[in-house]
Amino acid sequence: MDAITVLVSGRQHSTRAACRSALADASDMRVVAEPRTAAETLAAAHRFRPDVVVLASPLASPELHLLLDALTTARRPRVLLVAAARSDAAVVTALARGARGHVSPAGVARWLARAVGTVGRGGTWYARSLEPAIVARLVADRHGRARSAGPGDSGRWSNGRRRARQER
Repeated sequence: MDAITVLVSGRQHSTRAACRSALADASDMRVVAEPRTAAETLAAAHRFRPDVVVLASPLASPELHLLLDALTTARRPRVLLVAAARSDAAVVTALARGARGHVSPAGVARWLARAVGTVGRGGTWYARSLEPAIVARLVADRHGRARSAGPGDSGRWSNGRRRARQER
């Protein structure tokens, strides 16, 4: 089995270093780049074609929503967020926009390698405590009810904007 290639993106050097350190002992993972900005992240994703992008960004950031839209239009890379969760709705919104998982900054040392492995193999990773919010979001989307999940939330669960764009 080939190593899972990982791009670790984040503005703060300490955050990128913590992620790199958490992945250092994983023999089946290889960090290929550590971009700081959104533009560098998109360029590195295009150049290295990683399996997983670990994206350390505040959940309410408009930049995060743009990056998720740009990175998740294809099957790869899969995006795993490292961000403090101010609300379940913000995490669910990021998942609805295409992220494949979420790890809190406090859980990086303990969980990041397992989360990257799971996401890299096509799975999802999030706290079990999010399940009620995810189910509620899925039910609301299924029945077409309006939600107020969070800032920047404009699409249905599977990112309806992207699907509509592909159907044109």
